[in-house]
Parts: sequence; C-alpha cells; structure tokens
Amino acid sequence: MAAGRGMRLTGGQHSKPMFPVLGKPLIQHSIDYLLKVGVKRLVVTKRINDDELGDYLEKVQGFDDIVVVEKDTKAAFESFVALQNSLCGTDHLILASDLLIADSAFEDFVEASSSKLASSQMCLLVSELISDDRPIWVGLGDDDLVVRYGKRIPPTGLVFGNLRAVRSDFSIPESASDITSLSDLMSHLVENVSIDITAIAGGPTIDIDSLEDVDAWVSLSHD
Repeated sequence: MAAGRGMRLTGGQHSKPMFPVLGKPLIQHSIDYLLKVGVKRLVVTKRINDDELGDYLEKVQGFDDIVVVEKDTKAAFESFVALQNSLCGTDHLILASDLLIADSAFEDFVEASSSKLASSQMCLLVSELISDDRPIWVGLGDDDLVVRYGKRIPPTGLVFGNLRAVRSDFSIPESASDITSLSDLMSHLVENVSIDITAIAGGPTIDIDSLEDVDAWVSLSHD
C-alpha cells in the first residue's frame, strides 16, 4: 500500500513512499523485505500523480511481475480493496510502504504465517508500541486469536504492525458493504464475522508518519 499522501511527513508535496530513510526510499525497504522471502509478484497501489514513485517502480528488478494500481485516495481502505481484488485466489502479504521492521522479524512472520493460514484466514503482525500517536491496539484470546482491534479500544500493550498475511479464500463480506475505513473493517471482521484472525508477535516495528518516527527508527537501528 503506497498511495498515501504522507501529510505529516512530507506536507503532501512529495512522494511519501520515496522519502529516504537510512539511505534508501521507504518503498525500497518494503521491496527488500519481499524479495528476501521469495515473493515473485508485486502489486503496488500509488497515487495517480505520484510520478516519482512510478518512475522508480519501472526500474525495480527481482520480481516476475509488477502491477501498479493507481488510486487517488485518502484512505487505506481503498488500497486494501484494490490489492485484495488483484491478489485474491492465492495466499498473499499486504504491507504498508511506511512500515519498517527488522529483516529477521519479517522473515519470521512469513514463516509463521505460512503454517497458520491453514486454520486462519488472516494473520496480523503485532508488537509492543514503539512510536505511534494513533496506535491500533490488538487484544488476544486463546491460541493468539484476535478478539479486539482498533484505535478506540482500551490499550492492550500490543499494536498492529501494518503487515498481514491473507489466505487465498478471504473475501470482504457483504456485511461490510457500508464500511469505508480499513480499521473499521478489521474491527468488523473481529467482532461480527465468523473467521479466525491470528496474531503473530514480532518486531519491533514503526510506521513512518513523521520525522519523529524516523528518528525513533534510526535510534532503534543503532542500538
């Protein structure tokens, strides 16, 4: 998901996925994670006028297929739907292009989720809060099943790390037809839909939404 405007990070004047962190654009961190675990098909949502990102993606190598879906949207929900439409029918990963995570933690998540998707339709990366002014809290029940989810629930100590593994047969239910927020969709799935969503602990992770988040990740990387 790389169609965000990045108002807090760039003022909306530049491409957020192309913002440099530790010597390379944010989007390249995501690309590197995916290549290291053997992903061969890349689908990217980007803003229609984000020519900087579009030009960069034309030069990316290592995938058998790269699909760019252009979206003018202020909400992650529309990007999620677009990715689901492109990737349904095969197990897949969905991650935000502003996610930073240790390579080993990403690899551990992929390995764990590849087995857990046999019994769960979706796996979520969760970790302890490092830096986020609007964290999405995740509450767990038995067998690490997600039983609470959202920005408005009481803090649980665990936050969603903006990385999902999604089983091939997952589809957005008709009961969610009026929902336009990705966070609200996930809350609806957890509270009202009979599917299993499993949490996999890992991290630390940071969603890069501000310069303070960048500083936090740089500090974390140097520890």
